[in-house]
Amino acid sequence: MKTETGNIWDTKYSTIVIPSNIGWTKAGYNVMGGGVAKQASELYPSLAKWYGDQCFLYQQDMPCLRYDRLILFPVKTLNRLHPHLSWQRSASLTLIERSTKDLARFPDQEIALPLVGCGNGRLAESDVLPILNMYLNDRFTLVIQ
Repeated sequence: MKTETGNIWDTKYSTIVIPSNIGWTKAGYNVMGGGVAKQASELYPSLAKWYGDQCFLYQQDMPCLRYDRLILFPVKTLNRLHPHLSWQRSASLTLIERSTKDLARFPDQEIALPLVGCGNGRLAESDVLPILNMYLNDRFTLVIQ
């Protein structure tokens, strides 16, 4: 995996990873209230509803999913009693490892990702980087903003 400093929304990246929670509101929207997920939901107005529907369908078995040039990457587990509050959870290293393995299967040649689980997910970079480095090759670029 390569590392760069810059803007993940730079057009040189053909595919962008969006860290997400597994949850939905009563109206069926995924809560995308911060970080790269919020930026993505502002750029793609139908994304939160589409992803909320996918979360409801897959629930705790949520895979990484493509939406246009985005790959939604689950980092926060489902709050089964209150799915609309899943965004409040800390990111899960177990889920990040599962999502990273899933992400590695995508055939795209240039995939940019932020430091998944470390911003709003409240994990330490030192815990997440070994997982990313274990599964991701030079098709992937970690973009530090």
